[in-house]
Amino acid sequence: MTTNDISSHYESHTSTSYESAFFYSEGEYTQWLCDLVRDTFNISQEVSDNKQLSSCCNGHKADDQSSIRKNRVLLDVGGGTGNFTSMVIQGVDSMNAVVVDPFLPATSLSSASGSDVAKDDVQQKKLQFVKASAEEFIPHTNDEHTDNPTDENVVPWWKTDYNHILLKEVVHHFDSKERVGIFTGLRNGMLSSDEEGKEDNSPSLLIVTRPQIDIDYPMWPAAKEIWAANQPSADDIEADLHSAGFKDIRRDIKSYPCEIDLETWLGMVRNRFWSTFSHFTNEEIEVGCDCITKEAKPEEGKIKFEERLLFITANK
Repeated sequence: MTTNDISSHYESHTSTSYESAFFYSEGEYTQWLCDLVRDTFNISQEVSDNKQLSSCCNGHKADDQSSIRKNRVLLDVGGGTGNFTSMVIQGVDSMNAVVVDPFLPATSLSSASGSDVAKDDVQQKKLQFVKASAEEFIPHTNDEHTDNPTDENVVPWWKTDYNHILLKEVVHHFDSKERVGIFTGLRNGMLSSDEEGKEDNSPSLLIVTRPQIDIDYPMWPAAKEIWAANQPSADDIEADLHSAGFKDIRRDIKSYPCEIDLETWLGMVRNRFWSTFSHFTNEEIEVGCDCITKEAKPEEGKIKFEERLLFITANK
């Protein structure tokens, strides 16, 4: 899938159309995933003893980032609307987040009621947006910074001094030839354990993706072939992380039993909620939906399948 294809796919979605899909709408599934991410990063909903840490971040300007550095920072690359990111840091006074995404508007964050939130209000929520691609983290030969860049005149504020990196359902969009560069740049901007005063052994980086082959989603054969062709293997991802300098690389499969109305699933497919389906014409989608219907054998209109998420973690 080319960059233009990816761009066309995601730019065709609004925050409402994209996050109305089962895997992205508010509910038990997203709460389950949020809890897993929190546990992985050892994030708890504890109110900071120093109330000034949260209040000092309210109302700061985009060109004054000193206040955000007083809290732990979660960098969410490809975080889209930021709804999931907001869930992860909700109730944690001592944590801020930066969402970097090339396709959705920089001010795109939907509240629980679905209304758009203005940029100033987003900052009040300790969540900031940067419209940029993951490829912008790739170091260049003329870059002056090293593992711990400090020259803010050279390196944009959002490329430095973060404590955690979240890559949720985005790594399959990285060109295989650029993955090491992206991982290297992300690692370069991350604070080391000494700099951040880290006392636990929780991972600094979390990649949430899906298996290349062993999936259980209701699809037709051609869609599964497209999926496998565009989904990197866990071995390849881990090898690239190692080449980028990451340590303590581990993997785990997280499973979740899903039950959904057949018509809801078919609607998601027709809406091309995953980029896999953007490879097919409308006519091919309808043929695929007919195949799903025949194979699904729904009970009272509902289908069951297992969600399998691949968690790959690492430390700087």
